Amino acid sequence: MLLTYEEMRERAFEFYDDLQINIPKIYVDLAVRSLTMPQYAKEYQDKYGDTIGDHTALATVGDAVCGAFLMLDRYTDEKTKKELTAEKKVVTNKHLNLIGEKILKDRLFAKNNDLESKSEKKNKKAYATAFEAVIGYIALLDKNQNTNNADRILKEQLSNV
Repeated sequence: MLLTYEEMRERAFEFYDDLQINIPKIYVDLAVRSLTMPQYAKEYQDKYGDTIGDHTALATVGDAVCGAFLMLDRYTDEKTKKELTAEKKVVTNKHLNLIGEKILKDRLFAKNNDLESKSEKKNKKAYATAFEAVIGYIALLDKNQNTNNADRILKEQLSNV
């Protein structure tokens, strides 16, 4: 079932409120985009005739933020390149997929084929990409509001991996 755009806005507010993220009204559409999977966006356009963006560009931002955060958080003068490279395994798709599924399951605007592929039972990185999109969105909010919510969320989520 496809939601109306207003329902998507409400659910985006609820999701980010659960993460203790305040969404200024000018960023609500970007919040919706951060939770919108590609196939859902396509089907939304087919049904309603309106184009909505999906989360892929925000995921690119989030991917960079996750890697940078981890290196800045874990770096010490004593660590070697090899040790730091080993630390990066925490932000692989495999780990981020587990985190993403935990916090995003049933919260994404997704169709079944957004989360599954024909060659495998489950898309191995759909939730990882979705989590990166959420982090990308939060990092953009942080930049514009001078907050550190992305750091907080990443510390909470990556400490469990």
